[in-house]
Amino acid sequence: MRTFLIISIITILVKTTFCQNTILKGTGVNQVKLSTEKFYKLDKIASDFYLIGNSDSMFKYAEEALIVASFLKNDSFIVAANKQLGNCSRIKSDFVSALKYYFTGLHLMKDPSRFGILYCIMNNNIGDNYSHLKYYEKSLLYLHKAEEIIEPNNIKYNRIATYIYDNLASTYMLMDSLVKAENYLSLATSKSKVAKDTAYIVASIYIDYGILNSKFSDKKELANYYFKKAIEFSKSNSDFKHLANSYSEYAKFLMKINNYNEAKKYSNESYQISKMYNYTENILENSELLSKIYFKNKLFDSAYLFSNLADSLKDKISSTQAKNQLLTMALNEQTLEIQNDFKINEEKKHFKQSTNFTLIGIAVLILIIIYLLFTRSVFAKSKHIVVAGETLLLITFEFINLILHPKIELITNHDELLMFLCLATIAYGLVKLHHLIEKNLPKLVSFNRKRKELVLRELEKELAENSTDTTSSEAKM
Repeated sequence: MRTFLIISIITILVKTTFCQNTILKGTGVNQVKLSTEKFYKLDKIASDFYLIGNSDSMFKYAEEALIVASFLKNDSFIVAANKQLGNCSRIKSDFVSALKYYFTGLHLMKDPSRFGILYCIMNNNIGDNYSHLKYYEKSLLYLHKAEEIIEPNNIKYNRIATYIYDNLASTYMLMDSLVKAENYLSLATSKSKVAKDTAYIVASIYIDYGILNSKFSDKKELANYYFKKAIEFSKSNSDFKHLANSYSEYAKFLMKINNYNEAKKYSNESYQISKMYNYTENILENSELLSKIYFKNKLFDSAYLFSNLADSLKDKISSTQAKNQLLTMALNEQTLEIQNDFKINEEKKHFKQSTNFTLIGIAVLILIIIYLLFTRSVFAKSKHIVVAGETLLLITFEFINLILHPKIELITNHDELLMFLCLATIAYGLVKLHHLIEKNLPKLVSFNRKRKELVLRELEKELAENSTDTTSSEAKM
């Protein structure tokens, strides 16, 4: 029993040490630690600049984070850095470049179960960017895929769920599916109340409520309320991207109800912020809007100025439109290839794993049968049964560990201490089983001895009878 317990503990410790050594292989412990801390700092700074809509500063830190992640050869870090670079392009309305970064990250996620929330985020971001490129069906495909990944009872998913529901609402509004849009906005609002760090997306929810209500003639006051709420909220959080969006959408609404002076005021505010942070989409929208407003007010010089600016931006966008369409098609092809490759690899992996488990299971079963036959053999001695029992229990422990290890990792969330305790508990159970066998060993050995004596007596009796028969035959002759 003690031998088996020592061997089991050594096995667990060796596995734990091996895992740690694998992580630190090729680099010094301190260097890895410092680089990991540096990545987290860079990622945090990039996220902070994202929240205020400063794409230029964000790009600098996100790019540096990617260099550190590549040095560490950490797939999760590389995916996270590509996500940040994609978000940076998204702020600048460069949706195709954003998709390229997102798909680069997605390509590394060959086993999505390892990435959890990050896989969900990438699908959401891809869906959002497809929506801005007016590929609505493609957008809904990825957004609903992200929605399916959400774990309702896991509070960690509350924040990303808020983003997904709001993006679904925005997409359905662009498709004029107002009922679905309202339902998803309601879900986004309820999630934002229970989730942490959702200030950034709350501004977007207010904007979407404003846009939704502006589509109904009897809800103009409600639309006005939500647009002002979005502006105030964005200002209080220094969220310049959503502030530019709020001003722009509010200006469109005011233009719609013929309030030209107020529309000009808010459109100018949006234009100035967009120009400062290079929000191309907002600059174009406000240039067109200001051109119309100045034309209505008969300020033709200003109207032509903004009209020419809008046209030049349109020419710039249209010159890259064909290229963007080709890139988007290429990304679609890449996505299908990734999904097909992953599916094929998963099937191969599953088949190989099932085959291996079956073969190992059969081998263990054969060993158990051999052991049971051996313990009932008349030639089995006590020390032989002990050694065979310990070997079999150790093999059984390894087989159980092989099957349960992925489940234990999932349950314990990769916590080394909890994993160690779970494996130690399994080992303890097997030790108790071994102890029970040892306890009954004298009876088993005694039973085998009696069987052996019985067999020997029967053999002696048979030999004696054969000897008698032979003597009688010789006497007759």
